[in-house]
Amino acid sequence: MFVSLYKEITSTRNLFQAWKEFRKGKGNKKDVLQFEYQLEQNIFELHRDLESYEYKHGPYKSFYITDPKRRHIHKATVRDRVIHHAIYKTLYPVFNKTFIATSFSCRIGYGTHRGVLWLDKAVRKVSKNYTKPCFILKCDIRRFFDSVDHYVLIKIMNRKIRDNETRCLLNEVICGFSSSASNLFERKGVPIGNLTSQLFANVYMSEFDHFVKQELKVKYYARYTDDFVLVSENRQYLEDILEPITDFLDTELKLSLHPHKVSIRKLHNGIDYLGYIVLPHHKLLRTKTKNRIYRGLSRRIREYKSGKVNKEKFEESLTKFVSCLEYKNEAFIKTLEATLINKYREKEKELGEFSVKVGNTVAELEAEKQQNINAYISTKNEVIRANLEEKINNVHKQIEETRQQRNNIEVQENDVHAFVGYVKHLMEHPVEMLVKQKNITAIKALFSIVFDELPTYDEILNGTPKLSIPYKLSKEFERNKSLSVTLRGIEPRF
Repeated sequence: MFVSLYKEITSTRNLFQAWKEFRKGKGNKKDVLQFEYQLEQNIFELHRDLESYEYKHGPYKSFYITDPKRRHIHKATVRDRVIHHAIYKTLYPVFNKTFIATSFSCRIGYGTHRGVLWLDKAVRKVSKNYTKPCFILKCDIRRFFDSVDHYVLIKIMNRKIRDNETRCLLNEVICGFSSSASNLFERKGVPIGNLTSQLFANVYMSEFDHFVKQELKVKYYARYTDDFVLVSENRQYLEDILEPITDFLDTELKLSLHPHKVSIRKLHNGIDYLGYIVLPHHKLLRTKTKNRIYRGLSRRIREYKSGKVNKEKFEESLTKFVSCLEYKNEAFIKTLEATLINKYREKEKELGEFSVKVGNTVAELEAEKQQNINAYISTKNEVIRANLEEKINNVHKQIEETRQQRNNIEVQENDVHAFVGYVKHLMEHPVEMLVKQKNITAIKALFSIVFDELPTYDEILNGTPKLSIPYKLSKEFERNKSLSVTLRGIEPRF
């Protein structure tokens, strides 16, 4: 427990650092510019209010966003959001130590990709490398942020914090908002959009995490905010454990499971978790996640090109996309090379054998051609000359067709190498490639290969709509020295 946090939270140094963190990516917002215009005065005034215990949390401005689900967002004033950052900066390390290792939301070094990797590893262990049955219980809490009970949350936080001033400040922030789930006797809700809400959510659900791990002794359990999974080889075990889970959430945290978002699925049917579909041996990005990224990227590109956002903000907006690339990069390239380049090495061997065969065939055809030419010269019979001329033309055509076959294989080899080189370049320079695209169709074409299943060898050579990425090469990249050819193919269809 900690007894001297208030001075750390409210120090001018911490408040200025909180402002610096809060301001990132918000430099063009009107309310932020107004606060910044008299920054020192506003920060010192906030500091004085905190020191004299006169600070009162202001009202929220509410609005709705759709991304893709419709959400009710509540936005605090700049002054209050600076306080949120100051609280978070100080209290995060205090509570983070108490969270279980498989709590993946809103924690430094964790996140969705680490959660998906954990699930992939867990199902592989439970299924004995995909050879045994494996079941996953997936649950979601109904209206979680609206249902967080203020009294329960404050009681949980007070176990760790004995500093009365900090307790009063947290009470002010927590009770400064109430959702539609509140009533005369119970105040509920933490606002979606507040930085402190991320911390409060993890502190609140940490009680449930420890119950599942320590009381129920569940070995394979993970949670991301209000979305959690349990993995077992026994379906009945997962069905039976739902009752104690539901009872604990109701009696201790005053929460309930969403009736339409509780499911037990076989691994081989695919597990929809944190934006990915986890399957034996591989993972796919969910279509909704892809489309959301596409829309966001398209919007940000327009804003960047029109000067509404700077390069720093634009690159920040790519964090989710770049993290997808980083998540798949090494394994993706290795698999790509294994399935395409290694397979083409078989073709290269065939090419060597074929080249020798072609050489012999060409030599034989050239000899036959020369023999026919000599016969043509030596005879004066028009009928024989006509037959020989036809033979000479046929042999010449066979020679050209044989040489073209060899050239086609060599060109195909160049295409495969060029394709892999382009994908590598895409992964290394996502911003450079993005700013060249003009619309969402181009963005889909550019990144479809990264999110979809790996192409087959024939798809690379023949071109399909799924392999639209090589056919959207910008003029600048076509001139890049790392690519010696321009890939052939068809225009993508969306």
